[in-house]
Amino acid sequence: MTPPPRNAERAAQKHPLQRRLLFSHLSVALVGVGMLLVALVSTYELRTRVILLVNEGVPLAQASAQMLAGVRHSLASLRGWVSLGDPQFLVDWRAAWQREIQPAVERIKQCQLPLAGRICIPERLRELQALLADLQESQWWVRDAARAPGNEPARIIYLFNIVPSVQELDSVMAALVLEETEEEDGRTLLARLMEIQGALSTSHLLLRDTLGPDGLHYTERLGRQLEATQSLVAHTAADPLLALEQSRLLRLFQRELQAFATFAQEIIRQRQAMDWNIALHRLAAETDPLADQAIALVTAMAADAKTRLEQEADAARAASAITVWNLAIMILAMLAVAYGMSRKHARDLVLPIAALAEATRKLAVGGLSDNISAGSNDELGELGELTRSFNIMRASIQQAQAVLREAYALLEQRVMERTAQLESTSNHPPAEPGALVGERLKGALKP
Repeated sequence: MTPPPRNAERAAQKHPLQRRLLFSHLSVALVGVGMLLVALVSTYELRTRVILLVNEGVPLAQASAQMLAGVRHSLASLRGWVSLGDPQFLVDWRAAWQREIQPAVERIKQCQLPLAGRICIPERLRELQALLADLQESQWWVRDAARAPGNEPARIIYLFNIVPSVQELDSVMAALVLEETEEEDGRTLLARLMEIQGALSTSHLLLRDTLGPDGLHYTERLGRQLEATQSLVAHTAADPLLALEQSRLLRLFQRELQAFATFAQEIIRQRQAMDWNIALHRLAAETDPLADQAIALVTAMAADAKTRLEQEADAARAASAITVWNLAIMILAMLAVAYGMSRKHARDLVLPIAALAEATRKLAVGGLSDNISAGSNDELGELGELTRSFNIMRASIQQAQAVLREAYALLEQRVMERTAQLESTSNHPPAEPGALVGERLKGALKP
């Protein structure tokens, strides 16, 4: 017959031992889950820091180094273009901006993401962009002005004043040479004229060298050479043996040489001025300081980024160490909880079983006087029921033995009485008491 559902529910509820074992295992499992959660949280934090280091810190350092190299490359190329005029320097200058500076700027702009806010400072990024814009504009101006006609005022004076003056001096010198004679005095004048022409050529070469990048090294020699040339012409013009036409030509040569010297002094003055080359002056006065500011700012940003990355790396190492310690503590806690609960449950299970074993041994040798103490075994359900059942069984056996002893004593008394009665009424020898007792027991045990 199927038991009612109510009895089934009661049967399902009578398993405290299973519940306690289940609770023990679940407690250990919860400690393990706690360890996993701690590991997951720490791992997520480490992941965030590693992403920050890899995706933001390293690209920022690379972009900073690339920008520093690009700014220096652009300055060197622009200076070569201004000084030498080789178009290849312009190609290198454009490549420095297109392949180095601008990609680095775009990469640094990506540093404004929320994750990198701890590394990049928006104010510095805006300041860097403004500096680079000013630097590029200044370099454009220098590039365009470098080959402009008015870039070097001294060269303009040379082209428009010195070159016509030298041509005039050469024509006058050619006329003087034509006026020479075949006489001995004429040959002496020709030697002087050749000496004057050589001094004039030397002055012209020195003046042309003054226009070069190292022109300041020739200005002093040029001044001495002009004075020597003028002294030589004045000494020749004072010769009384000169013909009338030769004297006139020498005076014309002397006036033209004075104009040449005046223009040469003006070129020396322009060459010694700070803005003798407008492009180079603008490059030194404006472009170089802007580049230095940009380089200093990028260097400072790189240093700050390096400091913050080192701090993030130290924090990541600290977080990993804390994670290891947390996991170690959680493992020890799990072992302690598992050991404590297992020991308690083992004690709760072993003690009743040991008591049952001891009571069974005593029962086997006839010890039926003591019950097994249930104690806290009632909490264990099955063991409590087993203990109570054993106590009931012991009491039943003890009661049965008491009944048997009373029956045996009564039977023995009756046997003794019957034996005495038989002895008194019969001459036959009495039967042995043991046999009579056995027969009476057999009769008593029959239903």
